[in-house]
Parts: sequence; structure tokens; C-alpha cells
Amino acid sequence: GPGHGISVGSMGGNTVIENKDIVVGLTVTNSTFTNTSNGLRIKTWASRYEGLASGFTYEDIIMNDVEHPIIIDQQYCPSSSCESKTASRIQIKDITYSNIRGTSKSKAAVTLNCSSIVPCNNIVLKDIRLVYTGNEGPASSI
Repeated sequence: GPGHGISVGSMGGNTVIENKDIVVGLTVTNSTFTNTSNGLRIKTWASRYEGLASGFTYEDIIMNDVEHPIIIDQQYCPSSSCESKTASRIQIKDITYSNIRGTSKSKAAVTLNCSSIVPCNNIVLKDIRLVYTGNEGPASSI
């Protein structure tokens, strides 16, 4: 398959234990991703379940033709049966991306799609250089 890179989640789905998902303290360093669908991804369902993703450090990472190099998706829904009108209640905070280099297959090399109820807090992007390899214009962040 295409490979999913380092994916935390999906958090907040219907398999939550005691109505909370918690992931704290993750470090990823000196890694290379080649032709993967994702590089560094945090994903949470748009649901009523609470939780926390905190204290992550991603540093010294190389992306080679990765579709979505950096992505936080707090509206994850793999089907049409999701609670789409509910914002995610998973708090994402204290996440650092440092010295991330390489190429992106998509124009949106960095996507931060945070919750409207518990917005992302203290997301640090430092020394990010991701070059779009397609021909539809320059890379962007959303």
C-alpha cells in the first residue's frame, strides 16, 4: 500500500475507553518518508468524545514525494455516517515540527484543520521547507 507515515489516531471514535482518548509524549526524529500518503498526521473524529494529544516533537524529518507531509485533521471521517455536525472535543496542544524538509505531491504541504470547540494550542512550525513537485502552482499551508 501507499503507507500512512506516522499517524496518531484516529482519536475520539466510537471505541473510546471511558469516553477519553489520551496520547501524551511522542518523539519522532531522524526519519524519512518516501511516496507515502501521509507523513506526520494527527487525526481525530468530529465526535462528542473528549481527549488529549499533547507533547509531540517531530524533528529532522525528510519527506520524498509525500502526498500530505504535515496534517492535523480534527474532522476525520472515513464514511458518510459520521457525526458531521459535531466538532472534535480532542484537545491538540504543544506540538513541535522542526527541520522538516523535502517534497510534497499536494499543494497543501501543511494542513492544520483544528477543532472549533477546543482549538489547537501551541503548534510550533520551525525550519519547514517542503517543495511542491506538481505543476499547479506553489505549495501552500491551510
